[in-house]
Amino acid sequence: MHFGTSNRLIIFPRLTLFAALAWAGAANAQQTINKTNISDLATLVSYFAQADANPSNTYNLYLAWVHDANGNTIPFTPASPITLTKGTVNVFGSNTHLYPDKYIFDGQKKTRLFVVDGATGYRPNLHLTGITVRNGYGSGLSGGGLYANNAGYVVLEYCQFLRNRTDRPGSAIFAQATTSLWIGKSLIKDNANWWYTGCGGGEMGNGGGISVWQGDASVDAYFSIHNSTISNDTACRGGGIQSKDNVTLNMHNNTFSGNVAQQAGGAMSFENNSKPSYFYQNTITNNSAGTPVQPSSGFSYGGGVYFNNFNGNGYWSGNVFAKNLVGPQGVGVYPEDCHVFAGSPAFRSNTNVVGRIGNCTQLGTPGNWGIGQNPPGLKFDPLLGGLMTGTSNDGFALPVHLPASNSPLRGNYYYSRDNGYTCPSTDERGWPRKSDGCDIGAVERGADGIP
Repeated sequence: MHFGTSNRLIIFPRLTLFAALAWAGAANAQQTINKTNISDLATLVSYFAQADANPSNTYNLYLAWVHDANGNTIPFTPASPITLTKGTVNVFGSNTHLYPDKYIFDGQKKTRLFVVDGATGYRPNLHLTGITVRNGYGSGLSGGGLYANNAGYVVLEYCQFLRNRTDRPGSAIFAQATTSLWIGKSLIKDNANWWYTGCGGGEMGNGGGISVWQGDASVDAYFSIHNSTISNDTACRGGGIQSKDNVTLNMHNNTFSGNVAQQAGGAMSFENNSKPSYFYQNTITNNSAGTPVQPSSGFSYGGGVYFNNFNGNGYWSGNVFAKNLVGPQGVGVYPEDCHVFAGSPAFRSNTNVVGRIGNCTQLGTPGNWGIGQNPPGLKFDPLLGGLMTGTSNDGFALPVHLPASNSPLRGNYYYSRDNGYTCPSTDERGWPRKSDGCDIGAVERGADGIP
C-alpha cells in the first residue's frame, strides 16, 4: 500500500482492503478451500497444517457454536498455540460477525493462542473474524493472544482480545517484521504486562494491549486500527498501544480510555519512527501515566500520547485529547494529554480538541480548539459520559464515551470538508457522520438519539 504526502484521510473499504492485501497471494492461488461447522479444536488445527502444506491455497474455516444444554459457550482451549507458518487462513466465528462471545479461544493462563510465524521464504496470512481471544499467556514471550512475525497480512475484525498476559511487548497482540496488521471493529480490553509495576523489563514491558515493531529494516510495516475500543490495558510504556521503529500508522474512529502506563504514554507510545502517521476522529480520554508513581530514577510523561525520537510526518485531525493524567515522582497528579520526549514530529494538525498539550506544541497550532497551555491545569473538559456500550447499526456494540447533554462537543466542535481533510463516512459505532462537516471524536452527534 502506498501513502503519499497528502493529508487526506485514507480509508479502505473492507472488501477492497482485503483484496489489496491478498492480491499477491491470490494471483498464484490454486484454489479456495471452504470448511464449515468446525466444532473441535483438533479439526481446526489440522486445517492450519493443511494450509501450511498447501501455501498457494486459501482456507476459509467456519466455526460452529459449541455450547452446553443451557446455551453456555464451551471455549476452544488449546494446549499449545494454533500456528501458521506458510499458508493463508481465514477463520470466521459468526457469519453475521455479531457474537464473538459465542466463539471463544481461551488460553487458561497457560499458553499463547495464535501464532503466525513465517518460515524461510514465506509470509503467512491470517484473518480472524468474530471471535474472542482471552486469557492468553506469554511468560518470556510476546503476544499472549496473538503473535505475528515475518507475516504478510494479519487482519482482525469483530474480535475481542481480553485479559491476555505477557512479560514481553504486546500482551494481547504483538507484530514484528509483518507487512500489515489491520484491526477493525474490535475490543482490546483488560490486557496487562507483568513488567508494568517497576518497569523492570525495560523494552520488554511495553504495549499492554498491542505492540507493533518494524523488526526488520527491509520490511515496509503498516499498522491500521479503526472503529475499535482500547481500554483498561496496562504496561510500562504504551498502556494501550506501543509502536516501535519505522511503522506507518493509520488510526481513526477509535476510543482509548482507562489505559495505564507506569512510565509514559498512558494510551499510546510511539518510538523511533520516521514514517507517516494518519490519526483521525479518535477519542483519547481518562488514560494515565506514572501510575503508580515512579521511583526517583523513573520518568512519567504523556498521560495520553508519548513520542520518543519520533520524526515522521503526522496528519492528525478531528481528535479529542482530554482528561489524561500524569502522576509525577511524589508530586501529585496533573493533566498532560501529549508529550514529546525526543524528536521533532512534523504534524499537520487541524481541529483537534486538546485539554493540555504539555510540550507537544504540534497540537497547539492554530486551527485546534480548547488548547490548554502551561502551567499545569485542565483547560478543557469535553464533558463525556463514562465508558459504556454504545449502540451500533450492525449489532456489534463497543464501549464508547457519549457526550453529555452539556458537552461543548455538541454543536461547537467539528471540522469541515473544506479544511482539506476528508471525514470518515461513519463514526466508531457505524452510524453516519454528517456530510457537511463531521464532529470531533469517535462519536457523531445527531445519530442514534445523540442530539
